[in-house]
Amino acid sequence: MSEDTYKMLTAFSGMGNFMREKLEGLTFSGMQDTPTGYESGKYLISTASGVEWTDAPAGGGGGSSSITSYDSVASLPASQEVGTLATVGCDLYIACDGGEWQRVLKDGEQTSVSDDEKFPACVTTINDQIIYSSYRDAFIEDNKADVFKKAYNGDPQTVIHEVCVHTIDSKNIARIDDGPDNIYKFGLFYGNTGVDITAIPKDNDVVFDRWESSTSQDVFGDPNQQNTTLQVSENMDIHAYFAGYTVAETLDMGTTYTNANTIAVAGNTLIAGYYPGKQVIIWEIQENGSLLFKQRLGSGNNSQFGIAANLNETGDKIIVSDYLQQVQRVYLYVKNSDGIFEQKSSVWRSEWAFSTDVAWVGNKIYCSSYQYFKCWVYDVDPANYTITLDQELYYNPQSFSTGSSSSWGFGNKHDVFGNLWVVAGIDSINIANYNAETDQWEINESESFNFTSAVNTSINNGATLVQAGNFLNDVIIQDYDNIFVSSAHSFSVDGFIKAGAVFKFQKQEGQWVHVQTFTSRTPVADSHFGLAIDVKGNQLFVYDYLPNKITIINI
Repeated sequence: MSEDTYKMLTAFSGMGNFMREKLEGLTFSGMQDTPTGYESGKYLISTASGVEWTDAPAGGGGGSSSITSYDSVASLPASQEVGTLATVGCDLYIACDGGEWQRVLKDGEQTSVSDDEKFPACVTTINDQIIYSSYRDAFIEDNKADVFKKAYNGDPQTVIHEVCVHTIDSKNIARIDDGPDNIYKFGLFYGNTGVDITAIPKDNDVVFDRWESSTSQDVFGDPNQQNTTLQVSENMDIHAYFAGYTVAETLDMGTTYTNANTIAVAGNTLIAGYYPGKQVIIWEIQENGSLLFKQRLGSGNNSQFGIAANLNETGDKIIVSDYLQQVQRVYLYVKNSDGIFEQKSSVWRSEWAFSTDVAWVGNKIYCSSYQYFKCWVYDVDPANYTITLDQELYYNPQSFSTGSSSSWGFGNKHDVFGNLWVVAGIDSINIANYNAETDQWEINESESFNFTSAVNTSINNGATLVQAGNFLNDVIIQDYDNIFVSSAHSFSVDGFIKAGAVFKFQKQEGQWVHVQTFTSRTPVADSHFGLAIDVKGNQLFVYDYLPNKITIINI
């Protein structure tokens, strides 16, 4: 369940508490058409002439609770009608997405499986837990007699092996075919054995690429075949990799406005910044995939207005940076009742390159300077849009970034999601987390990483990917476990220089790992695929400079 939905449920709960306080002490005694006095265990019921006390209906009256309590996650029923609620301890679960259980998250909480017992790494959803628990119990029942016999006779016990099968995109299927009834992405095996494994692409735009094992490639009958065999002789993790992606839509940005350096999407609003043109263009995305021009925001001649621009979550506020004037300035715009964005306020600093990149989340704005190793957080008054400094975030105590620094260009690009702030340098990804106790953002050195070293060119979407530099262009957060980093200048694709690529990094056991690569289906030299990117829900928006188009990729 999304954070917004959780907040809505919390608001309804607050309304209920408010009404209870207002009704406290209110009695029905003595009111018109109401019986005087009280009768224990009775209910008020409407009659033709008023109301009267009556016995409780059979079964307890008042209806039964629609929320059933269970002892553990594993005891939840495997399939339920969408919308069904249940509790496990103090946690609330809802059945959705075809009846699968999902836990209702508290604000800022990350999705995770239950911690009350140990599950394999590939057991990632509530439904997985339920199926795995049932599968494990059946496995134990099937093999307990042999285990007991060997223990009784003093014979060596047969080793049990655990296998997990993983895919990057959960819509692609990779599974163990362990008999006609056991088709899972996990398996328990009593002793050494051979099993069949199957990989199924999610649609015709995606093709199977290869199998990889955490142990040795020799365990596969043929790692390049989507239907093959697996020899199990130890615990192992198996990964199925697929090439290609599904394009939901392509947005043609026409010929009037070209060479965008930044894009942002919220709802059906798309904006693009063009600092050579000193402007930000606002479009409305139509149902047929076309773009309807809505408004142009501009500035004077001595300007790089539009070098960075961003939308807030709801698409009714825009933040624009301009850092080539006498002072470096950020402008705030708000949509009025006529659908026109009006400037409300601005803030400036003397540090050069202030507002290299910008973001507006809730009632806070985030700005950065890649020259000063520095980011700023400002509070924005929602009534009059007064801007007040909240925090300065440094990579380290240095006040000025140099080419020899360990994170050269800190603040080049950044993005904010909940309590996660990803700040990119020229060749680094720096992770910051919000500390609620100190009310401050703090750099998380243990999760920060070097971009160039983290990229695995063998994960290449079926293309020949060659790294020729170390410059990254944009960074976007999808959720707490997935971020996207683009490098439009530093990668050649199938021999085309500077064709560009976008890389997906996934958080695994506290570290960010490169798991997927997106390149243009028709790469061209100097096209700079990924010059600017954004994410909306389960769609990745990638700007491709040379055709001046945005490719919307289902992720």
